[in-house]
Amino acid sequence: MERCPSSALVYKDGQMTEAAVPENTVTVIYQGPYYLKGDLAIEQSPDDMPGTEFRAALCRCGLSKNKPFYDNSHDGQFKDYGAVGETGEPLMEMGGKLNITPLKDGPLLL
Repeated sequence: MERCPSSALVYKDGQMTEAAVPENTVTVIYQGPYYLKGDLAIEQSPDDMPGTEFRAALCRCGLSKNKPFYDNSHDGQFKDYGAVGETGEPLMEMGGKLNITPLKDGPLLL
């Protein structure tokens, strides 16, 4: 279940052996969600989804019925036009908590 990118799969007995990877990453999936891995703190994350502390698939089209989480609701309605802008500066430090705040009817603040 640690390989489930969305954290939709959980342990029935509540036992988890997963830990955060050393570097927080956000991967933008073409025509799909953001995949996040690391030491995550997602506001509005339900208590019964402990895997979201380490990995999550988050909606980037705004059509999810389970925001901020991805649920494939866009089904062809979302257009991804590819990369925009330039690559930023490399990180100076690694580690630490990545705080994610979903804004009402808006983007995610990371």
